Amino acid sequence: MKYQQFLRELEAGRTAPAYLFEGEEDYLKEEALKKLKERIILPDYEDFNYEKLSALDVPATQIIESVSTLPLKGP
Repeated sequence: MKYQQFLRELEAGRTAPAYLFEGEEDYLKEEALKKLKERIILPDYEDFNYEKLSALDVPATQIIESVSTLPLKGP
């Protein structure tokens, strides 16, 4: 999905269970992540409900475990 389509989906209140941001434009990936966090994570719970993992640095088992953990509180 392109960046602008992603923003339209967020604005319409449609979010997916998971996202993988990839591509050459680091700025767009960071902006997309920022917008997503603003939409789905309550600021007071970010320390509990947000974890940034890189597939280059973390084994797949740890990523699966992380995404399988339910959030503490959400909007």
